[in-house]
Amino acid sequence: MQKKLRIVRAEAATQNGMETLGFYAAAVVAANAVGLDAGTLNTLTYGYLASRLMYNLAYVRLQDNRAFAPIRSLSWLVGVLLTVTLYVKAGMEVSA
Repeated sequence: MQKKLRIVRAEAATQNGMETLGFYAAAVVAANAVGLDAGTLNTLTYGYLASRLMYNLAYVRLQDNRAFAPIRSLSWLVGVLLTVTLYVKAGMEVSA
């Protein structure tokens, strides 16, 4: 039963990643279009990828212990905030 539950969780984590991918990809395109510094773009992108990795790990492996549940929410929030940061930095680059 445990293995089946982890497969279901992995599918749900993948679906969540697909739902946020468009939001993130558009932020990267916007940042590239305005010429955002490559170092900044790379740093925010690595942070986003790390947050998604942590989200998947927390969703699939750590959900058995409810004490770890906040890790999943926090990692999701970090990914969203990093994406919003890309949009903000792109907007600031345009207005500069």
